[in-house]
Amino acid sequence: DLQASAITGTLNFVFATNGSGKQALKPGRYQVIASRGLEYTIARQTITVNAGQDTKMDFALERVVDTKGFVSADFHVHSGKSFDASVPLEDRIRSFAAENVEVVVSTEHNYIADYAPIVSKLMLNKVMKTIVGDELTTSLPTPLFPQAFGHHIAFPIVEQPFAPRRGAPFTEYVPAATFYDRVKTMNPNPSSKQVIQLNHPRAGLAGLTLIGLFNIVNYSPTRPIPIAFTVGSQLTSTTRNIDFDAMELMNGDSISGYQVTRNDWFGLINQGFTKTATAVSDSHRAVVETPGFPVSFVASPTDDPSAVKDEMVTSAVLSRNLVGTSGPFIRFNIQGQPIGSLVKKQAGKVKVDITVSAPAWVPVDEVRLLENGKVVMTFDANSKVKVNPAPSDPTSNQGVERFKVTGLKVKPSKKDSFFTVEAGIKLPIVADLNGDGVVDTGDTNGDGKVDAADRGFVQPPSPPIYAQIAPGFTSLGFTNPIFIDRNGNGKFDNAGVSASAQFIDTPAQPIDIETDVVESLSDEKHHIRFPWYGLKVGAEEIKLLHQMLDETTRQLIQPKQGKKGNEK
Repeated sequence: DLQASAITGTLNFVFATNGSGKQALKPGRYQVIASRGLEYTIARQTITVNAGQDTKMDFALERVVDTKGFVSADFHVHSGKSFDASVPLEDRIRSFAAENVEVVVSTEHNYIADYAPIVSKLMLNKVMKTIVGDELTTSLPTPLFPQAFGHHIAFPIVEQPFAPRRGAPFTEYVPAATFYDRVKTMNPNPSSKQVIQLNHPRAGLAGLTLIGLFNIVNYSPTRPIPIAFTVGSQLTSTTRNIDFDAMELMNGDSISGYQVTRNDWFGLINQGFTKTATAVSDSHRAVVETPGFPVSFVASPTDDPSAVKDEMVTSAVLSRNLVGTSGPFIRFNIQGQPIGSLVKKQAGKVKVDITVSAPAWVPVDEVRLLENGKVVMTFDANSKVKVNPAPSDPTSNQGVERFKVTGLKVKPSKKDSFFTVEAGIKLPIVADLNGDGVVDTGDTNGDGKVDAADRGFVQPPSPPIYAQIAPGFTSLGFTNPIFIDRNGNGKFDNAGVSASAQFIDTPAQPIDIETDVVESLSDEKHHIRFPWYGLKVGAEEIKLLHQMLDETTRQLIQPKQGKKGNEK
């Protein structure tokens, strides 16, 4: 049953690096689909396999999506070198090459691996560039950090073949800011910058600890930045836990995860922390976690993967000129300025250009323009500027340009703001039912609203052909922001969560793990000093800090009544 196979995931995959492949199958009737990632057409044939016979097929695929000026990249990739992954190195490279991922960053857990020799062995240098990286993984709880500090990625990084874990820096028992500083000393090209990326910010429990930093520090996009984000490095006085460069907005196939993390990302930008949003597969296997879905398209001065340099990729990421997608490719500019730019426009409207492209097998139902994280314009098949339908034949090489608008006049807010674009399926409606600022529920009962009768999220269905190529995924693309400078001061002035809830951008306070939890108690000033924050806190702040400390530490700072009833 070909349709059932798309739903249940009972699929066989062959990753071919030289245009040919072979798969043993039981006798029967099969549908065979050939694909090469999101820029290419697909081809398919229905065949009958007979016992003891070879059945041959020929396919022709065409690159139809124009991504000139960008290369496809994945910044979160695992092989059997990671403790929780199983795919051999050669199969790892074959799987990404078959999906036309042009830049692959090796990010094993606390282990540095260089994929370049395998790429050379498979003679794939002309189609794939590799960068050495590391997933900085924390797992061990401490009294001060009962949930550790999540997972981060750093690249490029120097491989040290004769060092433990091939030189991966130690990450346990220290705040994230400390291992940020450690990896900075391992940059193979000090003249260019590294990228530090926060991984799966809302991930849950793995082993002993949470692995999503936003959950660990109790971050809410509707509230000021938590104090835990300002914890400093033991090595410098300036680096803080919040000083990562990029964050995974799209990790794997979860649309509900995207909608939650998208709000988090907008909240950071609105508080002045303009982190680059990326799309990654986080693939640990050759199948299930599909290589190349989703993927980041990063701006590049060359379209030849063999000519791409590490610094080209890091420069594009740090300048936020990046599009993430599990479906359509988006081009977006304002006043002729590309993604990541600051556009000076002190009055009047701005001119917006948007083009959305996708091969026939990729669904695109809607295009959305957002300002400061809020949808301000929606385009679909019924709007004045229409989203074009996909060809009825999913193998067609026609109908690639699904949407295009040039010179669209849009009036920004009176104050500085930022615009982003999304395209793909219509996002399901969601809400924050418990009021903590984190989206937690979708319209699960299908009554068109989110209320107490709903629980959890619903993953919208994908067309069968798309579901067969990318099981469990949904077609969706996003851009990084273009910033509008309305007051003409040459920078982006963030709106903040509210007038009374602004994060004060102060230097990091270095942590000293050797210092006792309670440094001093003062009868006169009625405060406790926490040395790792360098802050004086009263009763209300103590209640908040209790949430971050384990039971043993909490017992050390329970308020006690003095002779005159003063809190110590």
